[in-house]
Amino acid sequence: MKKIGLLILFVKLSSLANAQTISVDMLYSLPPKSDSIAAHNKFFTAHFVSDFTGKSFSEMQIISAKHVSNSLIAKKAVHNYSLNDIGLIYSSDFPISFSRNLGAAFYNQPTSKIGVLNYYDPANDFKLVNGFFQSDKITFTYDYKFQTASDTQLVSSKNGKKFTPIIVHRFMDPEQAALLFSESWNFDMLTGHFTKGINQVGYLERKVDSYEPVIYRWTMVIDNGDSVGLNKQDVLIKENVITEVAINKPYSILEYDTSYSQIDGRDAANVLVGTIGNLADADRAKFLSAIFTYAYAHPEKVFPNKKENGVDLLHPFKTVEQLDAIFQRKDSLDIEDQFGNILTQVFTTEISLSSIYAIRFYEDWYYDPKEMVIKKSVKGIGFVRTFENPQTGNGEISDLGIYIKLN
Repeated sequence: MKKIGLLILFVKLSSLANAQTISVDMLYSLPPKSDSIAAHNKFFTAHFVSDFTGKSFSEMQIISAKHVSNSLIAKKAVHNYSLNDIGLIYSSDFPISFSRNLGAAFYNQPTSKIGVLNYYDPANDFKLVNGFFQSDKITFTYDYKFQTASDTQLVSSKNGKKFTPIIVHRFMDPEQAALLFSESWNFDMLTGHFTKGINQVGYLERKVDSYEPVIYRWTMVIDNGDSVGLNKQDVLIKENVITEVAINKPYSILEYDTSYSQIDGRDAANVLVGTIGNLADADRAKFLSAIFTYAYAHPEKVFPNKKENGVDLLHPFKTVEQLDAIFQRKDSLDIEDQFGNILTQVFTTEISLSSIYAIRFYEDWYYDPKEMVIKKSVKGIGFVRTFENPQTGNGEISDLGIYIKLN
């Protein structure tokens, strides 16, 4: 029987035999890289690893703005989703202690709104008004800029005796805004085919009037249309986009919440309010098991990922034993027997699925110039894992050290 290493500890392969394609839904936001670098040493929701400039962001804004305008001109309704529409992320797999966050999440909300998910507000549909495409939170100008607010300012005359009110419009700054994606991830464990269906795409505006270092306003989230599968007419937005998307944030924060953090107010209960884009434990385990099943069946598709030099595509793994060495840590302990002899005891610690914190995606981003929908083509994936710092006992994250070539 072919050795499958640590995977047998996580899931019986027979449970996946009737489900060749494993699918999960994800919701996450991507802030500019300048806002996410500092968070890399702590638990993040998602961030860019590669550069993603304001120019590429502006191009995506224009694509989505044209998607809205084309739909309205064709008499199709376009809804601007709110967080209530899409729904907060809950799971029966959360520890009981997670329930303490719910009160904070709905603090000062009307009783009728508590616990209400998928709340649809038709008032937030886009409308064509005097040549502009408007919703409650955003207006597209003739050049597809995102106008998010308007202020009135008084301008004085040259002699300072007369003041004239003028309207000053505020526009979303591509260098300060964040992206949001609601996606369906589909992985074929036999062929290694990974597709992303982008159900909704959104643009979040950074709040400049907040004392918090990074807070984004839920500004525009729209349906993205048929985004699975590339066509000949599709146009490249940006090649070699690398992002890391957390799939285990609530669990990790609760697991490594410290007494000090609870005392000074930075405990998991506060941090978790507003957390989006993580997978329930059972879904996460099944999805990761499918990926590692493929990796063990095709070690030639798995490559070392060295922190300094990146992915080594010249030296794929050749055996499952080499993969086992990545997923295991061997330590030794000297003990004294009853006769005074010093014996060295070797023991093995295996990395579990629960320690996989985030998936790193290597992908190209496209758009369909006819339908104006955004697409992603996944080329490979890596992983970020959690571990306990032996000096502090706190949770830390590090690269798992592999790259799996897909599709």
